[in-house]
Amino acid sequence: MKKFLLVALLASMLTGCVTVTEGVPQEEYDALLEKYEAVVAERDALLGVETTSETEQKKPTGAFDEEKVISQLDVTEYSLNDGYWYYHFLVIKNNSEYTLEISADTKYYDASGVLVGAKSNEEYAVGSGSEICLYFMPDEEYATAEYELSVKEDEWYESVVCDLAYESVSAKEKEIVSVTNNGSEAAEFVVVGALFFNGDKPVSYEWTYFTDDDSELKPGETITEELDCYEDYTSVRFFITGRRDNW
Repeated sequence: MKKFLLVALLASMLTGCVTVTEGVPQEEYDALLEKYEAVVAERDALLGVETTSETEQKKPTGAFDEEKVISQLDVTEYSLNDGYWYYHFLVIKNNSEYTLEISADTKYYDASGVLVGAKSNEEYAVGSGSEICLYFMPDEEYATAEYELSVKEDEWYESVVCDLAYESVSAKEKEIVSVTNNGSEAAEFVVVGALFFNGDKPVSYEWTYFTDDDSELKPGETITEELDCYEDYTSVRFFITGRRDNW
């Protein structure tokens, strides 16, 4: 019984994206994966269980309800004025059972309530349990912001975040990030965004692709890139996105 409980725990950590919404350190991922595979193999041998594919296990049930799904999103807003540019961030966690395409339309108002800008952004293949950071760059300073989200089930792409693990090393005015594809298929258009904080206040945002010349991160491969921050920062949050064709 204890071993079966361990299977459930490790499965939720490795395949449910509960703790890997922003990737996990490579050593931790490898250790958990080794334990998970050993216990699952022993369980299946004892019970004669025929394991279904991860896609089949995760397939949502029931009709897609946009309003309900939007209510299951956790959204945190941040603003940043670095003296040159104005930024607005929406950090969104997908707590629904679906892989989503998420779109956001924003409006910006000055202190008098006059509309001074409108922007939009979107992200594909946002897997269940994963987290993204949508960023917007209004053309001028704003006092307040409004946003409206729309979502739909992504039928064209599947999320690859559960296949990805990362390591980050802090260096002078930057984070050196390595992303590894632990899956069996190539991950396409892998992007890492980094939101840098000084205390609770964001001070910079940087992102880059972690892909080869084919726009892929191939199975077993690791790509290392630098994410710069020229402001003093005390912490950083990483957001990993990527996808794979679902046809």
